Amino acid sequence: MKSLAGACISLAVAVLAPLPSMAYSDSKAPPPTELIICKGDPIPSGWVIVSQFSYGQAGCRGDINNAWRIKIPGAEEIVCDESPIPAGYAVTGRFSNMSCPGPGKNAKIITRL
Repeated sequence: MKSLAGACISLAVAVLAPLPSMAYSDSKAPPPTELIICKGDPIPSGWVIVSQFSYGQAGCRGDINNAWRIKIPGAEEIVCDESPIPAGYAVTGRFSNMSCPGPGKNAKIITRL
């Protein structure tokens, strides 16, 4: 009986104790570099809009093209016309992009200065 009770206590301690690797990965997780937000939500400073799409999971109003995919831009990025241009970037080109709303040249290429 004593060995069974000892085994149960050891098992309970093993199950309840967090794994060191889990604690480490949670505390060291990098911040996201890409997010999905509803159209109309504020875009965080320094982020850009890279596409629109239909998203039913986030509780966004409407069914079609109701969300933005936003990200922190790299050295060069294609962004939708509706996107803010972060400080330290310049528009270096324009073209048509099916992932952005509107006809014609509806997207910009931005480049870090």
